[in-house]
Amino acid sequence: MGKETEPTRRTEAGAASTESFDGQRLRTVLTALEPWQRVAFAVSCVEVLVPSYTKFSEPDQVGDADLVQASVDAVWSALAGNQPAVHHSELPGRGSHNSRTPGRRPDSSR
Repeated sequence: MGKETEPTRRTEAGAASTESFDGQRLRTVLTALEPWQRVAFAVSCVEVLVPSYTKFSEPDQVGDADLVQASVDAVWSALAGNQPAVHHSELPGRGSHNSRTPGRRPDSSR
């Protein structure tokens, strides 16, 4: 058959791009960023995934999509220089030996 090509992606400006994912290049670029810029990149990645997480978590009532969204909002707010409205120790899943924070393994020493 014909020559296989990489999938075409569109950039923000709408131009076609055939650039593939390069993990080493991403690490190099992220390493060069200031810590706050790496946090902004990370929260941007999470923010893109929140709608999918919500669709996953709602039917079976697994996880806490509202907590994830509130966390994303809190990080953006902190990056904007605002004081957090809630201290991290007050978040659900903290302080109780039986609770789990979504995505974290329980501490085996408890």
